[in-house]
Amino acid sequence: MSVSTNLVMASLGEETRASCRGPANHNAVALILPHKSLLGFGGGAIGADIYCDRSGILCRTIADCAKVLDALKDRSPAITIRAIPSRPCRARRC
Repeated sequence: MSVSTNLVMASLGEETRASCRGPANHNAVALILPHKSLLGFGGGAIGADIYCDRSGILCRTIADCAKVLDALKDRSPAITIRAIPSRPCRARRC
């Protein structure tokens, strides 16, 4: 609710079942639920149960969610996924 009323720019939540999707839907804010391997538990990500929990990023826009995801993601060399493309996409399918 703090994101929808512009009290904060971003909010992090713990998704076990619908604890991020429900509030995002009811308050009309953007949500990114990254894969568990993208935000590692060793790097301070939210969650107590490695098998069920994952972090949820709630912001006013998807672009803001992507910026927060890039700041939080695991920096291990095995992960090469970028939430924000490094160069503009010129194809129609982007």
